[in-house]
Amino acid sequence: MRLYIVILALSMTSLWAESVIKNYKTGELKSKTEVKNTLREGLSQGYYKDGSLKYETYFKADKRDKISKSYYSDGTLKAEQSYTDGLLNGISKKYYKSGKLKSKFDFVDDIPISGTSYTKEGKEVE
Repeated sequence: MRLYIVILALSMTSLWAESVIKNYKTGELKSKTEVKNTLREGLSQGYYKDGSLKYETYFKADKRDKISKSYYSDGTLKAEQSYTDGLLNGISKKYYKSGKLKSKFDFVDDIPISGTSYTKEGKEVE
């Protein structure tokens, strides 16, 4: 009886949470996403063919949540954005490949309420 309960519990857990892995046609890891009850839930990561991290995004009930980051192929931070319930909320920063700040905007429910863009030289765009 005890073995039956353990097997049942393990099978229910595997239905509840899993990692969905996708590969490029050449076999390299393309993405890994945590899924619960067919919805994205938790960390999702994407990769370039060389294995370097392309993005990392958190999901809650299949909607982006918390901080999402994306990277250039050399590992330099490309963007950092804050989400709540699938909508941009909070500070969103984008960067040039050089690492210099490209833009910084504050969002409320996907609508930019303030912000600034910058040239590659770091000057504010009017």
